Amino acid sequence: MLQALVDHQNRFLNVYVGWPGSLHDAWVFSNSQVYTKGQTGMLALNTVQIIGGLSVPVVILGHPAFPLLPWLIKPYSYSGRGHGLGVKAKIAEQRQ
Repeated sequence: MLQALVDHQNRFLNVYVGWPGSLHDAWVFSNSQVYTKGQTGMLALNTVQIIGGLSVPVVILGHPAFPLLPWLIKPYSYSGRGHGLGVKAKIAEQRQ
């Protein structure tokens, strides 16, 4: 299993290798140096970028299996169940 942290300029900031590929991604992440440093405030993400006049904190974009944390965001996952399905159906109906 390989886990790598890359910045916006494609520079490797951290590489984590060594766990069998059969382990769940979230388990590997929670046992990595990135996770430990992030949870203890030692990851050095305490900077902000000004985007469109707004101060936006620097965060890590992680795998959907990773936990949502103040310093780690993950892609929106849509399961197709529950409330979201009704919204999707309504949008499709409006397009017809």
